Amino acid sequence: MIKKFKEFYSKIMIENKFFIKLLIVTLSIELAVVCLINYKIFKNTEDRYINIVNQRNEQLDNNLDNLIEDIDRVSFLHIMDKEIDDILNKDYKQNSYEYILDKRTIDNAIFHSLRLNPNI
Repeated sequence: MIKKFKEFYSKIMIENKFFIKLLIVTLSIELAVVCLINYKIFKNTEDRYINIVNQRNEQLDNNLDNLIEDIDRVSFLHIMDKEIDDILNKDYKQNSYEYILDKRTIDNAIFHSLRLNPNI
Protein backbone atom coordinates (compact mmCIF):
# COMPACT_ATOMS: atom_id res chain seq x y z
CA MET A 1 0.00 0.00 0.00
CA ILE A 2 2.77 2.37 0.88
CA LYS A 3 4.56 1.41 -2.29
CA LYS A 4 1.51 2.21 -4.37
CA PHE A 5 1.11 5.52 -2.56
CA LYS A 6 4.75 6.40 -3.20
CA GLU A 7 4.37 5.52 -6.87
CA PHE A 8 1.19 7.57 -7.11
CA TYR A 9 2.80 10.48 -5.25
CA SER A 10 5.92 10.41 -7.44
CA LYS A 11 3.75 10.24 -10.57
CA ILE A 12 1.73 13.27 -9.41
CA MET A 13 4.91 15.13 -8.52
CA ILE A 14 6.43 14.42 -11.94
CA GLU A 15 3.26 15.63 -13.64
CA ASN A 16 3.09 18.65 -11.32
CA LYS A 17 6.72 19.51 -12.06
CA PHE A 18 5.93 19.41 -15.75
CA PHE A 19 2.88 21.65 -15.29
CA ILE A 20 4.79 23.99 -12.99
CA LYS A 21 7.59 24.31 -15.57
CA LEU A 22 5.02 24.85 -18.31
CA LEU A 23 3.25 27.44 -16.17
CA ILE A 24 6.53 29.27 -15.44
CA VAL A 25 7.48 29.34 -19.13
CA THR A 26 4.00 30.51 -20.14
CA LEU A 27 3.92 33.24 -17.49
CA SER A 28 7.42 34.37 -18.45
CA ILE A 29 6.41 34.71 -22.08
CA GLU A 30 3.22 36.56 -21.14
CA LEU A 31 5.17 38.88 -18.83
CA ALA A 32 7.68 39.61 -21.59
CA VAL A 33 4.86 40.41 -24.06
CA VAL A 34 3.11 42.69 -21.54
CA CYS A 35 6.40 44.49 -20.78
CA LEU A 36 7.07 44.96 -24.50
CA ILE A 37 3.58 46.35 -25.12
CA ASN A 38 3.87 48.71 -22.13
CA TYR A 39 7.29 49.89 -23.33
CA LYS A 40 5.91 50.65 -26.81
CA ILE A 41 2.95 52.54 -25.34
CA PHE A 42 5.27 54.51 -23.05
CA LYS A 43 7.64 55.32 -25.90
CA ASN A 44 4.75 56.44 -28.13
CA THR A 45 3.37 58.69 -25.38
CA GLU A 46 6.82 60.12 -24.72
CA ASP A 47 7.35 60.88 -28.43
CA ARG A 48 3.98 62.64 -28.67
CA TYR A 49 4.77 64.69 -25.56
CA ILE A 50 8.18 65.68 -26.97
CA ASN A 51 6.51 66.78 -30.23
CA ILE A 52 3.99 68.91 -28.34
CA VAL A 53 6.74 70.52 -26.27
CA ASN A 54 8.79 71.24 -29.41
CA GLN A 55 5.79 72.83 -31.14
CA ARG A 56 5.08 75.04 -28.15
CA ASN A 57 8.74 75.97 -27.94
CA GLU A 58 8.74 77.02 -31.61
CA GLN A 59 5.57 79.05 -31.10
CA LEU A 60 7.05 80.81 -28.08
CA ASP A 61 10.26 81.48 -29.99
CA ASN A 62 8.31 83.04 -32.87
CA ASN A 63 6.25 85.18 -30.51
CA LEU A 64 9.35 86.44 -28.73
CA ASP A 65 11.08 87.18 -32.03
CA ASN A 66 8.08 89.24 -33.18
CA LEU A 67 7.97 91.11 -29.90
CA ILE A 68 11.68 91.93 -29.97
CA GLU A 69 11.53 93.06 -33.60
CA ASP A 70 8.65 95.39 -32.76
CA ILE A 71 10.50 96.81 -29.78
CA ASP A 72 13.52 97.38 -32.02
CA ARG A 73 11.29 99.43 -34.29
CA VAL A 74 10.68 101.85 -31.39
CA SER A 75 14.42 102.36 -30.97
CA PHE A 76 14.61 103.77 -34.52
CA LEU A 77 12.05 106.53 -33.96
CA HIS A 78 14.74 109.21 -34.08
CA ILE A 79 15.67 108.07 -37.61
CA MET A 80 12.08 108.14 -38.83
CA ASP A 81 11.14 111.49 -37.30
CA LYS A 82 13.37 114.57 -37.54
CA GLU A 83 11.60 116.30 -34.65
CA ILE A 84 12.42 113.42 -32.31
CA ASP A 85 16.01 113.48 -33.52
CA ASP A 86 16.23 117.20 -32.73
CA ILE A 87 14.79 116.63 -29.25
CA LEU A 88 17.26 113.84 -28.50
CA ASN A 89 20.22 115.88 -29.76
CA LYS A 90 19.57 118.86 -27.51
CA ASP A 91 22.59 119.46 -25.31
CA TYR A 92 21.21 122.23 -23.11
CA LYS A 93 18.86 122.32 -20.19
CA GLN A 94 15.35 123.09 -21.36
CA ASN A 95 12.90 125.34 -19.62
CA SER A 96 9.83 123.65 -18.19
CA TYR A 97 7.51 124.58 -21.07
CA GLU A 98 9.92 123.30 -23.72
CA TYR A 99 10.56 120.16 -21.66
CA ILE A 100 6.83 119.43 -21.41
CA LEU A 101 6.35 119.90 -25.17
CA ASP A 102 9.33 117.65 -25.95
CA LYS A 103 8.16 115.01 -23.49
CA ARG A 104 4.67 115.05 -25.00
CA THR A 105 6.14 114.68 -28.51
CA ILE A 106 8.31 111.70 -27.46
CA ASP A 107 5.44 110.09 -25.50
CA ASN A 108 3.07 110.44 -28.45
CA ALA A 109 5.62 109.00 -30.87
CA ILE A 110 6.24 105.98 -28.62
CA PHE A 111 2.50 105.55 -28.02
CA HIS A 112 1.72 105.60 -31.75
CA SER A 113 4.57 103.25 -32.51
CA LEU A 114 3.36 100.80 -29.90
CA ARG A 115 -0.23 101.05 -31.10
CA LEU A 116 0.87 99.76 -34.50
CA ASN A 117 1.49 96.38 -32.91
CA PRO A 118 -0.92 95.10 -30.24
CA ASN A 119 1.60 92.45 -29.12
CA ILE A 120 3.66 94.99 -27.20
